[in-house]
Amino acid sequence: MRKAGLEPACLLGATPSRWCVCQFRHFRRESLLAQYEQAVNNIKKGNIMRKGQLRILPFSNTVRTPPRCVGLRSWRAWCKRCEVTGVRGHRLLVEGASCTFLFMPSRTPIVPTGPPVLASRFRVILREWLPALLLVLPATLPYFAHFAASGEGIPTGFIQGDQAYYMANAREHFDSGSFSFFYGNPFDGSPETPRVYWQPHILVLGLLLQITGLSPGILYILFGICGALICARVALAMLRESQSFRGSPGAPLMMAFFWGGGLLVVAAAIRVLPGLVEGEQFMAGDLLRFDPGGGWWFLNFGRNLVFPTEAYYHALFFGCIVCILRRSYAAAALCAAFLSASHPFTGLELLAVMSVWLVAELIIGGPDRPPAAFVISVLLLLLAHISYYLVFLPSIPEHRQLMDQWEQPWVLPPWSALFAYAPVAAIALWSLVQRGTSTLRDRNTRLLLVWFAVAFILANHQYILRSVQPLHFTRGYVWTPLFLLAAPALQDFFQNRRKGLRALSTVICVVAIFVVDNAVWLGLVTSGSSRADILLTADQRALLDWTGKNGDGRTLLLTGDVTLGYLATVYTPVRAWVAHRFNTPRSTQREREVKEFMEAGSEQKGWKGLRLIVITARGEADRRLLLWRGMGAREVENRFTNASFDAVLLGPIRRDSPDPPTPPGKPGDPPH
Repeated sequence: MRKAGLEPACLLGATPSRWCVCQFRHFRRESLLAQYEQAVNNIKKGNIMRKGQLRILPFSNTVRTPPRCVGLRSWRAWCKRCEVTGVRGHRLLVEGASCTFLFMPSRTPIVPTGPPVLASRFRVILREWLPALLLVLPATLPYFAHFAASGEGIPTGFIQGDQAYYMANAREHFDSGSFSFFYGNPFDGSPETPRVYWQPHILVLGLLLQITGLSPGILYILFGICGALICARVALAMLRESQSFRGSPGAPLMMAFFWGGGLLVVAAAIRVLPGLVEGEQFMAGDLLRFDPGGGWWFLNFGRNLVFPTEAYYHALFFGCIVCILRRSYAAAALCAAFLSASHPFTGLELLAVMSVWLVAELIIGGPDRPPAAFVISVLLLLLAHISYYLVFLPSIPEHRQLMDQWEQPWVLPPWSALFAYAPVAAIALWSLVQRGTSTLRDRNTRLLLVWFAVAFILANHQYILRSVQPLHFTRGYVWTPLFLLAAPALQDFFQNRRKGLRALSTVICVVAIFVVDNAVWLGLVTSGSSRADILLTADQRALLDWTGKNGDGRTLLLTGDVTLGYLATVYTPVRAWVAHRFNTPRSTQREREVKEFMEAGSEQKGWKGLRLIVITARGEADRRLLLWRGMGAREVENRFTNASFDAVLLGPIRRDSPDPPTPPGKPGDPPH
């Protein structure tokens, strides 16, 4: 039956508390509607719709909700005594009991849980999750290299510098000494920083960090594994739902979807070829010259599975798209709400896609328009998103300073956009042309076209608006809808070349061209040419351990090493005056303030009631300690020394002591 494209749609007599009928995904075809109605009539004629035995909810052709089937409380007893005649179905033997199934076209067979079919249930779960697991495996390569090829460094679990930022945020829920539902900027330096941020995944990470006591990097990796698996599973569902494939999408198509890219590496290789001919030295990093940020901006989908947070964001984004395709509008609104709370850029991108699509559907969607409740919920979410991120947060001076620093010219160069998107866009255009004039009549196609258009405009908004990190809107969100539009043409190409060595070689070559960008990038970040992971030395690890034992939420760390200050907010409850360069308010000015303190002992007004941990290179503390103490205004509470660092813990300024010297004000400096 499975070879014929049929799967069991409902088991007559299933336990109602366990499961109901599987979802029908091909009811757009009138022949299947007729087949379903005929099957229901046959069941009625078979006189088995007795009270308490079987209940079939009517199928609505307008709403297109899947029918549901529930049955006897004791389905095995029913199977033994009931002989069904006149039902379109297939008789199946289960532990000696004759059990009748009604077969309908479906992708996922539904079987009840319990001892008789436990093995079948396991096979169903394996069949659904094993492809997702295999497709995620390449994303683990940077982590294997991080732990296996760290040399003398101590692996932290963070394979790129910005990844530790999220665990510093997670600590903020508890670093004040008690739980706080909202958190403040951990890089602000002040314990009184406004607690105005809330993100669901940060809250979960903070709770898990507090409960388990795991290392921040290890917990972050575990979160990423779960997020990547769920994202992969949802992405496969989106691939199936967006287009009506004949059977499974197939391994070549799934591989191209997850790890396909463009021609960035090919273009870079052609660019460096003349130099090699002339004898110039070849650098492996030259292959990523057209890939923004050395490939860390992830212009296609699969590479996003490397970052735990990006896997989480994509799972919500894709989950919302899947729910819209299945017309599960309440679930789609819930996914959009969580994504809006999780990330300002990605949340805005999804809400913008949904809003434009809803407008298009209300104009040309016909009778199959989304319900009014869903339209209202999306508009309310968009209003709430804009109000929070663009009205409320900018009204807070500390956050306003961060926004000024975030206005970076991180744009997508035109040549990079061409090489990244042109190949898959050409295939998508060919697929749309092949489908003819009926293209815009398809609801799924309209959604994908709107998705691509909105994402592409946001990723290039520097041409029409003030630039605010346009590359944040790429992350595979431009590439993915193009691939989904191209998927039918690619599927036909792969299906027509399943037999013969020559056909197999053609398929392998096409898939290899698709994945060359990601294959080269993974090879470089694994071998070390483009690695950006965070490794600790033994002295740094010992210093952070000492800081965590001696500091608390009202302890301020001062050091000229910005990286060390950054990691202190991740591994300890202390605050650093200078930490993350883009999330520390007035970061450049604060670096000068730390330097003034180190050289002259000049303190800022906000430091007076705080304990200070001062970290310098070994041998510097003894020469400057009197200056750091404010000529005796602070007491030395503890000291730490190892082969690389000197650290001094200074108590708060005594009330009977004069204020330490403060630097003179400079024209244009904001008040401290």
